[in-house]
Amino acid sequence: MNKTILILLSIVIASCGSPKKNINNDSEAFKLIWDFSNNNTYVYSLKATVSSEFKKSENSPLLKSAIVEKSTITVQAKPNQLADFSIKDLQLQYKWFKEDGTLNDSSSLTIPTKTIADITPNGNFGESDADMYFKLLMPLPASNIQRGESYKIPLKLPLEEDPSLYNEGFNTITFTKIRTIQGRKCAILKGLLDISTLKLTKDLEGHYTQKITGISTYYFDLEKRCFIGSDISMTENSSNDLSVKSSESSGFYTMSSNKVIKIRLDGIGDSLE
Repeated sequence: MNKTILILLSIVIASCGSPKKNINNDSEAFKLIWDFSNNNTYVYSLKATVSSEFKKSENSPLLKSAIVEKSTITVQAKPNQLADFSIKDLQLQYKWFKEDGTLNDSSSLTIPTKTIADITPNGNFGESDADMYFKLLMPLPASNIQRGESYKIPLKLPLEEDPSLYNEGFNTITFTKIRTIQGRKCAILKGLLDISTLKLTKDLEGHYTQKITGISTYYFDLEKRCFIGSDISMTENSSNDLSVKSSESSGFYTMSSNKVIKIRLDGIGDSLE
């Protein structure tokens, strides 16, 4: 459970700058890509919360847990029109609760800085997993888009039980309107997430289910060519019954979780330091 949550929460990203456009014509098509020509560093804050309910066996009590994540995201544009993405100061706080709702245990974890190099202006990493999670958290259309139009972004998420197996679906994004936010003219993109098509091998033992749904709002600065924020709410329901013949474990597990992710642009600088 924690692996899926951490992957979804930890890969997030950000932004850029470019020429101004006339954004008053409803029929105008916009090319929403980042401008990495300025060599600036964009700094974002990320806060995410996860609340979960789970059972470790069919007859076990329903238990609850909570995770809070805070981190700093930096995107440093480079002279080659690419950028480096870093997750810094990642702090995780865990809480586990007893059946009666009282706190059972807690812990915290600090994860070292991780950097992924060479993001392209259209938001691709060149690495399948990183690319996939970015398109969940900061999606961009593959071509020009007008207000009112939608585009589907295919997504694949590996199963925690076997990372070689995937759950597939789409993040369907609609360019709903243009709004001025803190003096910035922004494209408002609404997302509808549905990842519920399991791709399992025929010889796989046991029974698996996983359904991830959600809604999101993304804010893209049309003049500066950068994301200024994302608000994402996701629900995951999953279970497995591995039919393990063991006196110690039934191989049964079920989990339901709600995830809320908030990303905001904190500032723009001319170096990582």
